[in-house]
Amino acid sequence: ESLGSLGKPVMYEIYHLQKRGKQHIHAGNLSASSPEEAMSLAKKQLNIGKVIYNIWAIRTASIRFTSPEEEDLWLTLPEKKNSAMPQSIKAVIN
Repeated sequence: ESLGSLGKPVMYEIYHLQKRGKQHIHAGNLSASSPEEAMSLAKKQLNIGKVIYNIWAIRTASIRFTSPEEEDLWLTLPEKKNSAMPQSIKAVIN
């Protein structure tokens, strides 16, 4: 469902791909009644004068954001994981 509970437009996050082989980057957000309308508006409002290879329009309410308490999900390097662990756990690992 693209519309809010009262039939009003909802917020969409817009990501675009400027160079093949790279990641999509956040280009902004906008209010629209459907993903198709969001993509059309993005083309008009966020035109940066460069070739865009792909656009994503994602309903903001559908994105699950991480909380500060989940920071350890992103500590992927072993030295970062080890330094973030409590001393009692470090002792068991080492």
